[in-house]
Amino acid sequence: FRHIFQLLVKSKKPVMGHNMLLDLAFMIEKFHAPLPARYEEFKKIVHQLFPNIIDTKNLCFALKKKLDQANLLERSSLDELYGALMSREGTYCALCTPNVTHADYSIRYGNESCFHEAGYDAFCVGFVFLRLAHLLAMKGVSSTDARPVHIKQYLRLVQPYSNRVNLSRGPVNFIDFKGPDPRSRERGLLMVNSTNGEPLDE
Repeated sequence: FRHIFQLLVKSKKPVMGHNMLLDLAFMIEKFHAPLPARYEEFKKIVHQLFPNIIDTKNLCFALKKKLDQANLLERSSLDELYGALMSREGTYCALCTPNVTHADYSIRYGNESCFHEAGYDAFCVGFVFLRLAHLLAMKGVSSTDARPVHIKQYLRLVQPYSNRVNLSRGPVNFIDFKGPDPRSRERGLLMVNSTNGEPLDE
């Protein structure tokens, strides 16, 4: 896998994942160098290696506020998001929705759910990206102007959301690898209780 990692780094192609912070940390630790002690250094290394990251979970959260089809994005786990976008409603909610056809040797992925199998999860991430980017591309487009969309246009449209990786249960919604993180949602308060119910000295 080190060879694949090096090809990804060299190609500078978009790297996609779903809720992918741990995936990035694992790849860097195993195939590049030990993780740095400083957070800002970690961000710098990730961005140098992968200058175009697309996290479909973060993309889902960002587009939920912008799209008329927000009901499709109610659940953000990969399996539920894939199911919603694969459904009849997810397929026909926008004109010119791209279809995905499986090759003969991978037809199993078209017939079975194989979540947590690496190849299937990768397929689902690509599918979710394609459908989310298409919904964004068709926003505000009239039925007379709707046309199929090229992958390069999808990638341009999601640029404002790229290099932002979802951060679950953190003080911010995402880590921004190309710039400063958003402001913290927390107020900087720390509540301390004693374990025995006794008052604490100040």
